[in-house]
Amino acid sequence: MPVKAQIQTGFAPINGTKLYYEMAGAGPPLALLHAGIADSRMWDEQLTFFSKSYRVIRYDLRGFGQSPPGEVDFSHHQDLYYLMKNLEITAAHLIGVSLGAATALNFALTYPTLARSLVLVASREGLEKPSDALQRVWVDIDAIVEKGNIADAVEQELQLWVDGPRRKPEQVNLTVRESVRMMNTNNFSIPQGKGKSIPLEPSAFKCLEEVRAPTLIVSGLEDIPDVLQSTEQLALRIKGAKKILIPDAAHMVSMEAPDAFDQKVLEFLKNFA
Repeated sequence: MPVKAQIQTGFAPINGTKLYYEMAGAGPPLALLHAGIADSRMWDEQLTFFSKSYRVIRYDLRGFGQSPPGEVDFSHHQDLYYLMKNLEITAAHLIGVSLGAATALNFALTYPTLARSLVLVASREGLEKPSDALQRVWVDIDAIVEKGNIADAVEQELQLWVDGPRRKPEQVNLTVRESVRMMNTNNFSIPQGKGKSIPLEPSAFKCLEEVRAPTLIVSGLEDIPDVLQSTEQLALRIKGAKKILIPDAAHMVSMEAPDAFDQKVLEFLKNFA
């Protein structure tokens, strides 16, 4: 059984809110950015694994987990910049899933000298906009939320992101499924702040050729078509990017297949130690 990492916890004051973070290990800084249906707890396995060789930072993005949304306009990548300044980190390797991948990519485009490498996981940033099919699912989920049925909305998101289009719930690791259910249910309970998310201009999609950080693209083969199509485009348009597809995993590939994910990512990161 792996030895649990010694974890330092805290809250960093960032632009009208405070971001909850955890740090473990020593070595080159490595930041873990969670998906929009989760919080920093999705990285339990990776915190232990990567802290053997890196100074690992995981945190709850604004409005997720233990980080309040705040009342001012914001951008997640700008929050990451201020968090790194608060923790006296000059540059870091970035691993992000979905929303976390978008945050990492926006950060690398805005602060190219501060991103030592990028691991973009289950990212839709290779597509200019969501497919009609995905937008219809989102409309359906929003309608369920409007009726106040959060449990059903969470289940719909589990089927979309955790199960994927080709699997039934009983075919998915129950522990992973219920962990995501717990995190996502908690996110729905957090009151929304008045601050609006400020998009990157021009968008990351329009600037993929400008990415200078060494980049690894990772997706699960059971993810939705949007993500799999985006994976191909990211690998084509980001100069020198490498691509890995992991079987028997969907959107939350780092949780479903942690051994394969961790080893592949570590092999990539070792090139930039």
